[in-house]
Amino acid sequence: YEQKEDLKKAKEHYLKITTHHPDHLFLIIPRLEKVFFDLGSFDEIISIYEKNFDKKPENFSVGFALANLYQKKNDLESAKYIYRKLTERFPKSILPKLHLLKLMTDDKAIKNEIADIKKTVSEHQFKCRNCGNEIDKFSFICTKCRAIESYLPYL
Repeated sequence: YEQKEDLKKAKEHYLKITTHHPDHLFLIIPRLEKVFFDLGSFDEIISIYEKNFDKKPENFSVGFALANLYQKKNDLESAKYIYRKLTERFPKSILPKLHLLKLMTDDKAIKNEIADIKKTVSEHQFKCRNCGNEIDKFSFICTKCRAIESYLPYL
């Protein structure tokens, strides 16, 4: 429906996915956000993400997307809360920790260093430490074994 530019129908089906298949919401996040934005109903996404993340706090991608939206709305305390929850749930994950650190400091030099670290991590080739799947662009979830943030940079 999205390709046929029937955005209302696309939104309807995306909402069905969020309700009936919340574990797979991470697969449609960019498209969902684009359709809602194009229809002028972008504010609805926060409540969709909140409901999903409250039910399934292990849904890393949804939590990350929610925190990002909170940051865009300048609700930094809510963003920090989500990043803390992600850090507790995924203690080996570096990205929520970096985002949390960036929000916790006002020092521009430190913020720039954190941004450089995130950029460095995202520019390497990556290999899943769980199954060995190799990719060129960082992904939170392995497309082969579905492990969360299992990709490690390698040369």
